Amino acid sequence: MNRHRISQLVIAIVALHSITLGALNWLFTDQWMMALRMSIPDITFWPRQSGAFLISLGLGYGLGAFVPRYLRASTLIILFSKSVAVVFLFSEYLFRGASLSVLLAGLGDLSMLIVVGALTRWVYQRPANSD
Repeated sequence: MNRHRISQLVIAIVALHSITLGALNWLFTDQWMMALRMSIPDITFWPRQSGAFLISLGLGYGLGAFVPRYLRASTLIILFSKSVAVVFLFSEYLFRGASLSVLLAGLGDLSMLIVVGALTRWVYQRPANSD
């Protein structure tokens, strides 16, 4: 399996993760929030909207997994969005007293960020004598 195929597989896994979380947020908001031990707000528009956003983001990631010419763009979008997610989730946990599930989500996003970052470097690195 070559580097690009491995990258496509990892991107597909990240995309599936986002689509799955999005579906849980959007379609099963109350049950999902109870499973995470979060209080269910009176208005569930925002958790549902975040689910729709995660689905659209996951579909965008998936383009790189299934359309090779979008692979590099997808990896850059993942690196950017996971960086934002990590900063947001860790700051919510550290400074606003969010639940342990928020910290765990941040660690999960950090893991994906590290893997996709290392993979991107490996796939797109130039040999030392390629000038």
